[in-house]
Amino acid sequence: MDSGKFTRSRLLTCLMALVGIALVWLAMSGAALADDTPPACGGKILEKCTPNSGDTAWMLTSVALVLMMTIPGLGLFYGGMVRKKNVLATLAQSFGATCIITVLWMIVGYSVAFTPNANPQLNQFIGSFDQFMLGKMGLNAVNPLAATIPESVYMFFQMTFAIITPALIAGAHLQRDAAKMRNGIERVYAYFPMLKSRRAQLSGYLSGGEQQMLVIGRALMSRPKMILLDEPSMGLAPQIVAEVMATIRKLKESGLSIVLVEQSPKLVFDIADDIVILNSGRVAVVSTAAELKARDVDLRQHLGVF
Repeated sequence: MDSGKFTRSRLLTCLMALVGIALVWLAMSGAALADDTPPACGGKILEKCTPNSGDTAWMLTSVALVLMMTIPGLGLFYGGMVRKKNVLATLAQSFGATCIITVLWMIVGYSVAFTPNANPQLNQFIGSFDQFMLGKMGLNAVNPLAATIPESVYMFFQMTFAIITPALIAGAHLQRDAAKMRNGIERVYAYFPMLKSRRAQLSGYLSGGEQQMLVIGRALMSRPKMILLDEPSMGLAPQIVAEVMATIRKLKESGLSIVLVEQSPKLVFDIADDIVILNSGRVAVVSTAAELKARDVDLRQHLGVF
């Protein structure tokens, strides 16, 4: 077996092991949380709240999914963009960064980000050190920001997004060039000015539209020749959808090849050159956007829109 096949075999084995561990963890947490669910809050919103097993189960599921995206997902994504002999080194860098951020988050990150500061002026910028080293976090403690789940679960959930936060820089390091890295970040900020104004925030605090912009920006940091976007408009407000689609149009005009998966024909007909429509897993229509417009083809039966 050559070294390339051996490396891919080891990566696949590691990935399958991580998936198995995540599934076992979810099964065990689901069984542990299958007791009677107490009412979430007894009074107004976030008042007289108790940990809720349903909310906790969903939060644990989210933690597992984000970790799967972060450790093997980010590592394999960037690992596939380097030479074979550097794949393991790239994976190790992603895993090492995850470990370092995890330790820092537990020591001081969570405390300064999610605990209130007694000084009202300082509280606008930084929290307190009440949870330094997680010293005051008990099993039944809750954070007022998420009063229906245990604080330990909430801490882990926010930590996963703290791990993803440096994703832009992680992608840029493939270029091994500080100047290109700075230019890449400025290029992302030029496409998404809103991200520049939010650059000091954790990605978990960004809105859905801003997180979508961050995802696209992270992909652009590696200067790809082609990018795949899977329903970038899903769950976003119409104004944000318009901004995202306008940026996608600019990326296309810059010469970047884009494969856009989208259910709304109104969003893609002004951008796409070629259109392929799938119906029940089969190719139903293959044509250019201009031809479909000229023929005024009724696509509602294929798209499920009536």
